[in-house]
Amino acid sequence: SRSRLMKAKKEESLYPFYLFAITQLTSGFGSYMTAFATTVWVFEQTGSISQFSFNKFIVLLPGIVIAPFAGLVVDKCDRKTVMVIADFGAALTTLYILYKLHTSDNLEVWDIHLANVLNAVCNTFQWPAWQTTISQLVPKKKLGHANGILEVGDGLLQLACPAITGILMSVVGIYGIILFDLAVFAFAELVLIFCITVPPVQESEEGKKLKEEPMVGQLLFGFKYLFAHTGLLALLLVFSLSNMVTATIDVVIPPLIMQRATPQEFGLVASFAGLGVLLGSVYVALRGTPENKIMGMIPTLAVQGLLLVGAIAPAYPWVIALLGFFYLVFDPIISACSTSLWQSRVPQDIQGRVFSVRSVFGALPMPCVYRYRFEPGSLCFILETSFLSFFLRDFLNLQNLARRPGIYLSLHYP
Repeated sequence: SRSRLMKAKKEESLYPFYLFAITQLTSGFGSYMTAFATTVWVFEQTGSISQFSFNKFIVLLPGIVIAPFAGLVVDKCDRKTVMVIADFGAALTTLYILYKLHTSDNLEVWDIHLANVLNAVCNTFQWPAWQTTISQLVPKKKLGHANGILEVGDGLLQLACPAITGILMSVVGIYGIILFDLAVFAFAELVLIFCITVPPVQESEEGKKLKEEPMVGQLLFGFKYLFAHTGLLALLLVFSLSNMVTATIDVVIPPLIMQRATPQEFGLVASFAGLGVLLGSVYVALRGTPENKIMGMIPTLAVQGLLLVGAIAPAYPWVIALLGFFYLVFDPIISACSTSLWQSRVPQDIQGRVFSVRSVFGALPMPCVYRYRFEPGSLCFILETSFLSFFLRDFLNLQNLARRPGIYLSLHYP
């Protein structure tokens, strides 16, 4: 009896997850700094919002195209191995930038574009492997707490990285930041490879039946699964619309700030906004997610819609910092609720395929925004007001939605 109790406690322990989270967040710290530095560098070299948005556009395309194949690989292979290979591939793209800087000291904008595309291909494999590994390391009832902890780490990254990178850009330049990225990557990968053991994937009936399907059927299974589960599909469509508006803000705001501020001031603005993520994530880590995940997301999405209207205000750095702070406070709650719901509802052995398709739907509207050539404010305002109306309508009609659970948003998902 005592041995069974000790075994149960070991299975309930979150120590492997904590170690896993530390490695991913450590590696993410360096990657975030490099991404921020290259963003500033591209805009400083070109001064063009179109070039800035094109960089984001080409990064999204590989993930949309190869996501179904990546999901199949994640489900078929050892997920830890997939993460390690993908991480090393991403490190090679960083080494490519470093090589160009070291040999010719003539880094071009297209070099950044190429490196970002290759990095996006690696991330297409890394992201579903990372998400599905969490559900293997953490019991279902603790997923909300675990995702809250990850949100805390993400908040710390958003708070610290922009300010630190903005300062370091003027001291060591992009060269020094890339060297730091590679150093923290090496540490994270050594811990992941030698110190973390991932439990085996739990097989489901759907996963067993799927093995008999032809290869094409297995590649397209994620789409089939989502269309068979209308509640998850409706939730995914809501987030696709949200991502489209967020992408618009992501394209317009950084260049507008950089036109009025130095890289150091831009970093401080982004860090202040990131403080909102940190506070929201600490709340989720301490309190966990609501039992009804949908009801934890809808009100917060509606409030974010209201805050987005403020983006039509003059683009003074302090205005953007305040709006970003209050907007991002709600992001960890929404993200933790959504991620926990997906991880608990989708069987482990098919999560790679389903999560990859989920990323396709989430990213699909964003290239349209990134390739739209517009003056700051016009398209942004139209999308923001549509977004606000969309969520206010749903927020005010929750009772009607609850009576029609299969049509638009299935509120029966706890």
